[in-house]
Amino acid sequence: MDDKTTGEMRDTATVEHLLASAGLVVAESEFERFVRVYPLLRAQADALFAPEFAGEDLGLGYDPSLGFN
Repeated sequence: MDDKTTGEMRDTATVEHLLASAGLVVAESEFERFVRVYPLLRAQADALFAPEFAGEDLGLGYDPSLGFN
């Protein structure tokens, strides 16, 4: 088994676990898409902890009422 196949299997297991933990049931096509985009989403989340952001307050909150008062 090559690294790509191992990575895909790990991503599939991770997505299965995340969905089960959230109590979500999705269609097979949605599940396949989640598995396909998971590596990109994981990389983006990991990038938030890059050394160049040390000491920075990241705007991770969202207030939908801002600008609509």
